[in-house]
Amino acid sequence: MGNQNSSTSSAAAEAERIVRPFVRHVGALGLSRAELDKRCQPSGLYNSCPWDDRAIRKLIGDGRIAARLVGKEYRYNETEQEC
Repeated sequence: MGNQNSSTSSAAAEAERIVRPFVRHVGALGLSRAELDKRCQPSGLYNSCPWDDRAIRKLIGDGRIAARLVGKEYRYNETEQEC
């Protein structure tokens, strides 16, 4: 369009097609599979969860819901504040 000629845009599309299979990010946040696995583990706060694990994984990966993280009983630093 406008300032770009067709050879530039087709070269960029070709480069994207070649590089895309090697990208290992999952979801809109760009988390790796290992990071997403760590954030999707149940925290142990509840005995059961009515949601499907795949649905939760997708929502966490897209940044729509917060990750499941295990809480802690104490503060590591005195400057940490409770919300």
